[in-house]
Amino acid sequence: MIEAKVFIDASYEGDLMATAGEHYHVGRESRSQYDEPMAGNERGEADGQVQGYNLRLIMTQVEDNRRPTSKPEGYDRNDFAEVLAVFESGKRKKVFSDGHDGIFRAHLPLLPNGKTDVNDTPRAPVRLSMPDINDAYPDGDAETRAEIIRQHYYYNIGLLYFLQNDSQVPASIRDDANRWALCNDEFEETDGIPPQLYIREARRLVGQRVFTGHDTMQSPGDARAIFHPDSIAIGDYVHNCHGTGRVGTRFDGEHSGEFYKPVPPYQIPYGVIVPTKTENLLVPVACSASHFGFGALRLEPIWCSLGQAAGWAASQSIDTNRSVQQVDVGHLQHKLHTDRSATIYISDVPPDSMDFIAVQWFGMQQGFHQLAAADQPKPKSLGGQYCQAHAGHEGQLEAPLDDALRARWQAIVPAVSSATRNMSRIEWIRQAYKLRSSSSP
Repeated sequence: MIEAKVFIDASYEGDLMATAGEHYHVGRESRSQYDEPMAGNERGEADGQVQGYNLRLIMTQVEDNRRPTSKPEGYDRNDFAEVLAVFESGKRKKVFSDGHDGIFRAHLPLLPNGKTDVNDTPRAPVRLSMPDINDAYPDGDAETRAEIIRQHYYYNIGLLYFLQNDSQVPASIRDDANRWALCNDEFEETDGIPPQLYIREARRLVGQRVFTGHDTMQSPGDARAIFHPDSIAIGDYVHNCHGTGRVGTRFDGEHSGEFYKPVPPYQIPYGVIVPTKTENLLVPVACSASHFGFGALRLEPIWCSLGQAAGWAASQSIDTNRSVQQVDVGHLQHKLHTDRSATIYISDVPPDSMDFIAVQWFGMQQGFHQLAAADQPKPKSLGGQYCQAHAGHEGQLEAPLDDALRARWQAIVPAVSSATRNMSRIEWIRQAYKLRSSSSP
């Protein structure tokens, strides 16, 4: 038996959360359950389909770091020969691409030391993710999970080996497949192959707060998403799903249940990691969200932020001898800000700014909402999945504080002197932070 005052279930699968008897969901909710237009199957109905998994390979073009791909156990070239038709038909001319015209997506910008992160290619005819075989994984026993994982490794590595080595693969395609190789200095104990399958979605807690598509909607008339006063983290990714099923064969078909919906940067409430029953458990990864909502949360940077918040919340729970449901979120936010962790997105005030803590605090007073109109230009792409900062989310701290904004901010923090003409925004915020209520952290 393992004993602790507070537990944090940071697993993809949510095994501890499930063992604790917490309510959780697997699969897609109906369109009507949370009033999400893109939820459910093609008829808007709930089902048990789970987003697909695949390997995330790290590969290199540096000659002296290349590791040859080995045949997976039980390799049979006939399992992969059908992929040749995709190249013969002209549907694909590349194996590796940073766009949507290959099979293995080699993300740009490159990683240090001439490496790339390889992933599934969205909406391609041949995919690395396998959403047609993983629905039993979240609630599966060890044997069931091991078999699903084995099939993913066999297909992902077997397809790479086939394209790099089989004599029936056209020379130009084989050459393209060999542009990238596994690395000698990555995952050394597992032959250059990641030891962990990329589990995009498994169980999802149904907690104090269920994160849905409504939590990333724009606030009316505002560039920003709706305000969450109990925010403990931020995200700026799209709602996305690489598919929950496949129509047709592995080499001639398409994924169903796939979606990609851009949204403005959003806040994530504390209740998303808090169970409804267990008083000493926090769940930052298999957190509380609808299938559609989880598509915006299921990223390691966000999980790291939620994990950081879970750590501070657990510490507060222990120090105050109160349940995780009774954590003082204001104190938690202050700990996060002191750690240089954001609870609201202010694009021009980075964590190393001397004013970061004060600006984050004032953002949690709703001071930065309604500063920019809703209709903003889309962020300019910087290549790959990266883009410039979202317009309308700047603090513009050196800008003068005009009369209208002064009146609005004065209503938020009345204690600041009204004799603040000729002040910049940041001068006013600094005063407000110094004069914040004595009950604040």
